[in-house]
Formats: sequence, structure tokens, C-alpha cells
Amino acid sequence: MMQSLSTFPAPFRQTESVVPVPRHNVRRQMHDLRSALAEGWELVQPIFARPLWSALDDDQTALNFVLQRDRATRLLTLPATPTVRRFVRQRAWQVKA
Repeated sequence: MMQSLSTFPAPFRQTESVVPVPRHNVRRQMHDLRSALAEGWELVQPIFARPLWSALDDDQTALNFVLQRDRATRLLTLPATPTVRRFVRQRAWQVKA
């Protein structure tokens, strides 16, 4: 049976241009990236900068880290916060928009 449109949740308010990323999520994601590198995963450069999919517009950027180890590949996506940008800059990693 199909639901009527009125039963679906209301859309985001149009005044909210950006979905904030909770700080604890960024910390956890940074921890995951650091742990993967410590476990022997290697970064495949460049890091790709793309619009953050959860944002309502293209004002926020996400950095996509492709990691490889043996024949396995992982993708970690982090919001491009100042902490994440500093982490990338300190390692002189290449970022491609």
C-alpha cells in the first residue's frame, strides 16, 4: 500500500544551509584514519575534495581518503574541518578538487 505524501517527514527548513558535523564524529573519523595508517594502510594520492553530501548546498567540502593494504581498498570520508586540513597539510599530501 502506498503512503500519502503527508505521512513522510517534513523536509529540512530552507534556512538551514549547512548540516553541522558533530565534533565527536570528526574526532572518531580522525581516529579511524590515524589507526588505519598505523595498521599499515597506505594512502593513495591524491585525496579528492568533493562537496559534503550531507550539506544542503556545496559550501562544505569533504575529503575522500583512499587507503590500500595488500589487495584491499578502503575509503574514509572526512569533512574538511581546520583540523583535518592541518593534518593533510602537515604531511604534504596532495589534494585534488
